Amino acid sequence: MTTDVPTPRVSVIVPTHNRATLLTESLDSVLAQDVASLELIVVDDGSTDDTPQLLAAYADRLVALRQTNQGVAAATMAGIYQAKSPLIALHDSDDRMLSGRLQKQCDFLDANPSVMAVAGNMVFEGNEQTNYLQSIGIEFDEHGEAIFERPYERVVARNFMANAASCFRREAFLTAGGYDLSYRAVQDGEFWFRVARKWSLACLNHPCTWVRVHNGSLSQSTAALECKLRLYEREIASGDLRTPSIRALIIRRLRYLTREYVRRCSQSGCSDNWRELARQVARHVSLVDRLRLELGTRLPTGLVNWVC
Repeated sequence: MTTDVPTPRVSVIVPTHNRATLLTESLDSVLAQDVASLELIVVDDGSTDDTPQLLAAYADRLVALRQTNQGVAAATMAGIYQAKSPLIALHDSDDRMLSGRLQKQCDFLDANPSVMAVAGNMVFEGNEQTNYLQSIGIEFDEHGEAIFERPYERVVARNFMANAASCFRREAFLTAGGYDLSYRAVQDGEFWFRVARKWSLACLNHPCTWVRVHNGSLSQSTAALECKLRLYEREIASGDLRTPSIRALIIRRLRYLTREYVRRCSQSGCSDNWRELARQVARHVSLVDRLRLELGTRLPTGLVNWVC
């Protein structure tokens, strides 16, 4: 005789690598959620610390997967492929999931079947009083919701779909093709750019995730900046920008990112081809900006900030 196992309301995916000292607090915050049925999947991305032993202690409360070190995007996708729920929530292994997150996000997606994904608010370590989503220009209705039926322009201007506080439909994630692992960084940003062309997205003004802040995190690295440049260049080269305002917006972002890239590489050094990349991307901006950026690739470090 077989017993049907009910489908979980939501599957939470937690990729992790060498964070054993932080993992217990993070996992406990997920397991404390009040959602009716929860599947917790932790993907150990080749940890060399005590992560396997720690996960063994949770064996009856989560699904533990292990793979060779392939990066956070590959680990996240491995968990999503194994998930049994039609709804997926992502959680970083050094963050804390705040009370009520899963219930609110699942209820919202159930009530809004046309929305592919919803992001909650984040509380950053050391800056707990700031309303993050409002600080980047999100305006909520009287219910604390913001639904974007055509979100591409807003996502390009400032991506509000942070993985650390997002919940989305598994089927749509797979239909979109998941993460593009050819990007060394910002795979999540690249994914949301593609999604925003086809699906509606939303935000909730509810604190969902407490985010631990690390100096020199990947999202702030030169490698991530380089990937952002390639991503925005791809968008403008695609020719599918819908309106002149979107094209102008992407050019402004390219100008800002290229200047920052030139400044940073002139000071700390980057890959050997950083000057070529800067020139390649700069062809999309004005002649004056191109000249300034060209000077920036040639001048001594002390003069770069003044020129760019």
